[in-house]
Amino acid sequence: MGNLTEYMDAAMRDAEYEQLASGEGYAGTIPELDGVIGYAKSLESCRLDLREALEGWIMVSFQHRFPVPPKYGIDLGVIQPETL
Repeated sequence: MGNLTEYMDAAMRDAEYEQLASGEGYAGTIPELDGVIGYAKSLESCRLDLREALEGWIMVSFQHRFPVPPKYGIDLGVIQPETL
């Protein structure tokens, strides 16, 4: 069992970034976590946006009891939304 910060740090290790075709920004995703996407003009801002998207995705997943896959041995287990 891990905590939210440890899980987010682990998930962010898998983040993938690419420059948009227009050349005017970046998109970031985390494989295996459908719907976790970040967009921004700079790569660093994209990382921050992706992390915020990840946090929101985790909260929604727990609110709706959707599975959150373990990352690097960190399993959030069953967490009640009010403890996040």
